[in-house]
Amino acid sequence: MKSFQMKALALAVLGLAGFGFASSAFATCPFPYDQAHGGAWSAQLANQGSLAAGSPGLEIATPSACKMAAFLNSGSDPTATAAVADTSPTNEASYHFRFYIDTSTLTNLPNLTSVQIFAANSANTFPLSGNAQTAAMLRLGIAGNGTATPNLVAVYSCNVPAQNYVCLGTTPLTAGVHWIEGHLSKGVSGFANIWVDKASIASDSSPTPQIALTGDNSGWNGVDLAALGLGGASPNFRKASGGFGGATHTVGFDAFDSRRQTFIGQ
Repeated sequence: MKSFQMKALALAVLGLAGFGFASSAFATCPFPYDQAHGGAWSAQLANQGSLAAGSPGLEIATPSACKMAAFLNSGSDPTATAAVADTSPTNEASYHFRFYIDTSTLTNLPNLTSVQIFAANSANTFPLSGNAQTAAMLRLGIAGNGTATPNLVAVYSCNVPAQNYVCLGTTPLTAGVHWIEGHLSKGVSGFANIWVDKASIASDSSPTPQIALTGDNSGWNGVDLAALGLGGASPNFRKASGGFGGATHTVGFDAFDSRRQTFIGQ
């Protein structure tokens, strides 16, 4: 399968296949997804959650053999995670990423119900002290608002003490398959731009990002790790009865790509 292969942040491909290439997802998709088992990711973690190879893939035009299917257990605790991680970035000041996601099972999320789907972390934490310390430069999540269309939420770490070092942005995300692209830039004039379902991105302003966040993020060293999957779920998401855990709330991920400079598109 051509999708869900991890590109290194240099120009060359990391050199490891994604899940496989033939038509049978279970026959051709290496699982676990880490490099030690033939996958493209540095590591994976399923703690009170599940990762599996699903079929078919999520690409719009020519879906490939398989996708990553993830869910968290009902009644799990705050450490519940079902995700993969890439450790190939090295303090990247410019980080582009793109992935497909199927949110069909996350419709009608109530208020105060959320789950993280992506994170780009630095090797260091900032600020230097206090409860606001974090290594996460950017986090994306799905958050309920009491309607059938939840929000895609971007949590951008910025040096604004009055906002607890957090800058937030949201955009509606209908249930179904979407591709999400982002560009995170580090510096005094740092920014995070997020696009949803934009087939061709020419620059950070064309087309206009659905979420555009700016602010000094120079206190963080740059992207050193990226994680894709489910984690950081709210109590309402994880609760044993009436929550959004278990196989009936499986979320699909596919076709992750990351680069230093160029935009990615569909």
